Amino acid sequence: MTGGRCAREALFRHRGSGLLLATSPLVWGAIVDPPPVWQLQVVGIVLVCAGASLRLASARRLGKHARVARCRVKRLVKEGPYSWTRNPLYLAALLMLAGMGLITSGHYASTAVAVGFVLLLYEAVARYEEDVLIKTHGSSGLQYVKEVPRWLPRPPRNIRSPTSDVSPLPWSEVCRREWRLIVWLPAGVALGLLSSTTRAREGLVAAAERMEQTAETPFTLLLALLAALAVGGLTLRTELSYRRRLRRR
Repeated sequence: MTGGRCAREALFRHRGSGLLLATSPLVWGAIVDPPPVWQLQVVGIVLVCAGASLRLASARRLGKHARVARCRVKRLVKEGPYSWTRNPLYLAALLMLAGMGLITSGHYASTAVAVGFVLLLYEAVARYEEDVLIKTHGSSGLQYVKEVPRWLPRPPRNIRSPTSDVSPLPWSEVCRREWRLIVWLPAGVALGLLSSTTRAREGLVAAAERMEQTAETPFTLLLALLAALAVGGLTLRTELSYRRRLRRR
């Protein structure tokens, strides 16, 4: 396995950690940036809802392989959102990330940095997945890659495949598997809207200033430490899960 392929495989395994790391600029923007105008917050809510809907619809088609630590591509999914774009799950994450940025911060540089970072991460991951897909499914995988765009959705053109022998998951099962999204995303939107109020924003800024003045560790370093601990914990959990899967083979 080449060095580049190893790096892309590592990025695939730890793509969740990268997404979590990308939220750090949004948290910082929610504290120190001016509040956004309500019109853009509405746009942000629409983007979050669109991303969540796309995530659930894609997970319903993909089934239990929506969250995996190793790219295997046992079956080629061409139906539903996967007939419009090859990476609807990643596109959903980008929409939700951009929406949260519009909800929380009036300076949109932090949102642009977060979305750009995740897009670069997902671009590398998507290329790795395409290599595995073509290697596994041969000509049908290559045709799928050629006909369906990697990112921007496009109505299906020449992809013609028989009806899949695997039925979509029932919505009850989708909700069970995606309970984190269903529970935590509305809570995050609510906190983002709350933090954008003038009184809450003044309180957050004042708390940050007090912490910088009284604590031995500056607030920015403390925030970075908390983010590093969260990302490190998620990365370690993913790596342990990956090693357990290898031992079971």
